[in-house]
Amino acid sequence: MRLCAAICVHTDNQFLEATLKSLRHVPKFAFVSSVDWQGVRHDVSETKRIAEAQGATVIEGEWPDETSHRRSAYKHLRDGGWNYCLTIDSDEIIEPSLLEKLTAISESGAADRVHVEWDTYWKSPEY
Repeated sequence: MRLCAAICVHTDNQFLEATLKSLRHVPKFAFVSSVDWQGVRHDVSETKRIAEAQGATVIEGEWPDETSHRRSAYKHLRDGGWNYCLTIDSDEIIEPSLLEKLTAISESGAADRVHVEWDTYWKSPEY
């Protein structure tokens, strides 16, 4: 089984580096939209720089809403042969033990889908 992580992002960079670092060994894909989910165009050069610096494959596009952004990401990954995808927002930092468990589930094929609850703190990556 093949596991990757997908982050749909535009300019929300505050936690992006920490989010990508937390994914450790998992191949990372950043789907960077030059328009936000309200259709407003932004300079995403810093977002791309951060993602690439953390080893993410950057896919650029224009997705003016969340549904089209996420659907395009999933299609791209399915077409690339990925069986499992961690769908993580750019402000979510995964704990190592959870990442290990999700990796084990994907490697064993024990479940088709897993949902987890996140605690979101909105302070700093250290929390």
